Amino acid sequence: MIRVTDPTGAVVDRAEIEARCGLTVVSAITGGDGSAAIHLRGGNYTLTSSAPGFAEKTLQIHLPLDAPLSIKMDLGSATDIVNVSGDSGFVPYASNAGSKTNALLIEVPQSISIVSEREREAREVIIG
Repeated sequence: MIRVTDPTGAVVDRAEIEARCGLTVVSAITGGDGSAAIHLRGGNYTLTSSAPGFAEKTLQIHLPLDAPLSIKMDLGSATDIVNVSGDSGFVPYASNAGSKTNALLIEVPQSISIVSEREREAREVIIG
């Protein structure tokens, strides 16, 4: 039985574990409890564990082991780029229709109501 944890001791589920001995390669994925069962014969193995968000970890082990094996994964570097954008709905931030200037609407000292084409379509307003 192999158990995979993070630096805080919390289990890492869905970590991939690969054991190599010569031409023999056996792999498994940890479950929700952070453990995986790999049945191997005695010998020297290179054990590699990997999981998203963690640095790959490689260990040299000799089987049979006297105790269950625990692997502590180190945090990896952030390599993914996430772009977040939001829909502002019907709230306009700038318009030159009300004041005929490029001033931000919040800077105009009067009430201005702007109804965009998108809002008219959403409200099913018919013009003309």
